[in-house]
Amino acid sequence: MRELKLPTVFFDRECEQTYTASITTDDYDSGYRATRHLLERGCRRIVHFTLAQHLSIGQKRMQGYLDALRDADIAFDPALLVHGGSGPDHNTALM
Repeated sequence: MRELKLPTVFFDRECEQTYTASITTDDYDSGYRATRHLLERGCRRIVHFTLAQHLSIGQKRMQGYLDALRDADIAFDPALLVHGGSGPDHNTALM
């Protein structure tokens, strides 16, 4: 696309190899705020669904989730982490 001089915009992704415009969300903040929202409503066993752990969006959302639990003095329970999608970390059923 660069050779054709076509403008490129990445949606929900960032390309570190070359400069392009991108439209993204704050994935860390989204994970943190969603978890805090549930905690503020009395939830204490909050499941975190994740798809691709190798993508930064999933890592940032997970970190927001973990930090919100930590800030509420709630220990992380690995049984409440559900992997979706495909691959070696895929759970076939919800717990």
